[in-house]
Amino acid sequence: TLIFDKELSFKIARLASYVFNIWLIIKILPVLQLEVSIASAAIIGLKVLRAFFGILLGFKFVEILLLIVEKITDKTENTLDNQILPILKQTLYIVVATIGIIAVLNLLNVNVTALIAGLSIGGLALALAAQETVKNLIGSLMIFIDKPFQIGDLVTAGAVTGTIEMVGFRSTRIRTPENSVTTVPNGNLANMVVNNLGMRVYRRYKTDLSLTYSTSPEQIKAFIEGVKAIIASKEGVKTEGNQVVFNNMSASSLDVMLIVYFEVKTWDEELQLTQQILLEILQLAKELNVDFAFPSTSIYMEKG
Repeated sequence: TLIFDKELSFKIARLASYVFNIWLIIKILPVLQLEVSIASAAIIGLKVLRAFFGILLGFKFVEILLLIVEKITDKTENTLDNQILPILKQTLYIVVATIGIIAVLNLLNVNVTALIAGLSIGGLALALAAQETVKNLIGSLMIFIDKPFQIGDLVTAGAVTGTIEMVGFRSTRIRTPENSVTTVPNGNLANMVVNNLGMRVYRRYKTDLSLTYSTSPEQIKAFIEGVKAIIASKEGVKTEGNQVVFNNMSASSLDVMLIVYFEVKTWDEELQLTQQILLEILQLAKELNVDFAFPSTSIYMEKG
């Protein structure tokens, strides 16, 4: 299959023909024996025009390179790779345009070295003002290299929890559970402790099922076996590692620890499965005449 379509091929061929024809005219121009001033001005103008078409041609080659990179990133499972394309496109466009501008300035006999030196003082002030931008740019680079997350992952970064929507040139957008969008500068994000919940192989749910002290040992055993049966019957629950254990006699309850591992991909699936299990546990408790405890205090009064 072709990497790029016929339209892009035509545009490249047309720009290349412009560059070649201008070069050919420059070579033929001395034969016309024009006045020196007119010939010199014409040659400079043609070279500037050639540089302009050269920049446009460079942009088209950048598009070809991006199409090749896109083909490569499409084969990877990590969706973060796809976010490299906009940043790479901007960077390469700037590089091509900068080379073209320097070439034009040289054609116009502008001392580029002196110009850069003259701009260095202003550039220093600009660099000091742009420290945060540079920091965010480096942060973006670190994120793309380390790949701590990918698009669609649920993460916790500092005080922000949400789904990664976009990793940009300067910042990362995170969609929160409230459906708002939080923008985190990449320079800060690269230095944060990021908890990637989207990379979990299993999702762990833990709770204590607190029973009243009036519950008999036989009822506790039957309740534990019933809860185990409920968990085992659910599709999407890991077959190993789950725990249903009577593990504590607290101040106002007999506590059965429940730990379940879910083999689901989304938080919604986890919530639905948790709800099913808890509802069936309530039904089981009702059938066994088991009551759930709540924090309470018993007061005993003695007659004097």
